[in-house]
Amino acid sequence: MLSKYKDSLLASVSHDLRTPLSAMLLFIDIAYNSDDVQEIRSHLVKGKKTGDLVRAMVDDLLDYS
Repeated sequence: MLSKYKDSLLASVSHDLRTPLSAMLLFIDIAYNSDDVQEIRSHLVKGKKTGDLVRAMVDDLLDYS
């Protein structure tokens, strides 16, 4: 029974971490391939915010465990 809940939690956490991490990497990739300084800055700001979100989720998960 415990294994069922553990598997469910891991699946949820995995999804909740991968989605913003993928977005962060996408923002960085777009910025890297852009020549427009404003566009680069905009995507880096979005990537930073998303990275902060991922870090907060990992911190919360580690604090919980």
